Amino acid sequence: MRIFIFLSFWYCSIVFGQEVFLAESAKTNSKTFQPKNLEDFLNIAKDYHPQLQLAEMKIKNSQLQFQRSKTLSDPQFVSSVGLDRQNISISQMLPWFGKRDLSANMSKKEIDIEHNEYENDLQMIMLETRKRYYQLYLIEHLLIISSEHLDLLQHLEKVVQTKYVSDPFAYSEVIKVQVELGKLENEVAILKANQMAFESQTKEFLLGNIQMIFPEHYHIDDVIKFDSFEMLFQKILENSIELKNLNLVEQSQEFAIDMVKKDYFPDFMIGLSYERNSMGLLNSSSQNMVMGMFGMNLPVWQSSYENKVDEMINKRVQIKIMKQIKMRELYITAYTQYTELKNAEKKTTLFHEI
Repeated sequence: MRIFIFLSFWYCSIVFGQEVFLAESAKTNSKTFQPKNLEDFLNIAKDYHPQLQLAEMKIKNSQLQFQRSKTLSDPQFVSSVGLDRQNISISQMLPWFGKRDLSANMSKKEIDIEHNEYENDLQMIMLETRKRYYQLYLIEHLLIISSEHLDLLQHLEKVVQTKYVSDPFAYSEVIKVQVELGKLENEVAILKANQMAFESQTKEFLLGNIQMIFPEHYHIDDVIKFDSFEMLFQKILENSIELKNLNLVEQSQEFAIDMVKKDYFPDFMIGLSYERNSMGLLNSSSQNMVMGMFGMNLPVWQSSYENKVDEMINKRVQIKIMKQIKMRELYITAYTQYTELKNAEKKTTLFHEI
C-alpha cells in the first residue's frame, strides 16, 4: 500500500512538473519582443541566450559541490553475529585538522572559475550581439544612401527624357541613366533582402523560435576611445577571463599544496561498539559490553607524500609560466589593436580633409 502511494505521488509530481515547464515555455514563446535600441538587444541576449543559461547551471553545480565539500564522509555501521558472540559497531572518520577547510576553499575557487566562464560567455555573446546590431545599422544606412541616390537618378531620368523630346540625339543619355537606375534598383532590392535575412539570423541567435519585432531605425552611441597604449593594455588585462582563471587556479593550487602536506598527518576514526558474549550454547547467561573505538591511518610511506608535494609545486610553477605567456599574448594583442585604431583614425581624418 505504501509503495503504491509513493509511486502515485512520484508520477503526479512528474506530470505536474512537465505541465509547469510546458506552461512556462508556452508563455515565453507567446511573448513578442520589441527591442528599440542596442541596450534592449543586449538585455534580450543576456536573459534568453541558451549558452548563458548553461553557464548558470554550471555555477549552480559548483555551488552544490562546494556544499558537499564541507560535509564529513558517511559513518560506517558494522554488525557481526556468531554462535556465542554478537557485535554491533558504528564509527566516523574525521580528517586531520584543516583538511575540510582546504577542500572547501578549493571548491570555492571552482565556483569563482565558473563565474568567470559565465562572464567570458557573456562578453562573447554581447560582442556578437553588438556586431549584429552594427551590421543592421550599416545595412539601414546603406539603404538610406541608396534610396537617396535612387531618387536622384529617377529625377535625372525625367530630365533626360524631357531633353530627348526636343533632342533625339540625347537617346544614348537616356539609356545610360536607365541602365544605372536598373543597377541601383537591383542593389536596393538585394540590400532589403539581406536586411530581412540578417534580422532573421539575429532573432535566431538571440531567441530561437520566438516572435520579435525589429526597430525601424538603429542608433549607435559614442565609441570608447583610448588615448594611450597603456590604457588599452590595462583594459585588456582587466577583461581577460583567461588571466583571471589562471590567477584562481594558482590560488587553488596553493590550497592543494597545503592539502597534500597535511597528508603527512593521520586521519582519525572514532566510534562505539556493543558486544554481547554468551557463556555457551547450554548456558543462558551472557556478558554485555559497550566500548569506545579510536583508530587512525598511518602515513608510513613518506616518499610517496613528498612526491605528491613536489608534483603540486611543479604544477604551480607551470601555472606561473602560463600566466607569463598569456600576458605576452595580451600585450601583442593590445599593440596590434592600438596600431589598427590609430591607422583608422588617420584614414578617417584624411577622408574628412578630402
